Amino acid sequence: MANKFELPEDTALAKKVIDHESKKHELKVRAGWLGQFFGVTKHVGLYIVGLICIILILTATIYTFFPDNSKPTSLSSEKLWTIVLPVITTLIGYIFGVSQKNEKSNEE
Repeated sequence: MANKFELPEDTALAKKVIDHESKKHELKVRAGWLGQFFGVTKHVGLYIVGLICIILILTATIYTFFPDNSKPTSLSSEKLWTIVLPVITTLIGYIFGVSQKNEKSNEE
């Protein structure tokens, strides 16, 4: 069984180990799959926004290098970049804005 752990002989220490393992398991269950991937800190929003930004950049870059005859005529590479670039710059602005807000709150 993967959840087994060694208990020390000292009963007080064993109780602390059991309490710690119980809290760790409770946090893992409460966090869920996304919590395990992104973490459960106050910076989760930044991680998600950063991931979205990377996915958009990669998708648009890969789409740009597809041959023109395999792309739909209604969505050229130029049109895709005119849609994606404002979203990316907004996300990057959010990242820098939150970072500056955190720095100011740490100074006070």
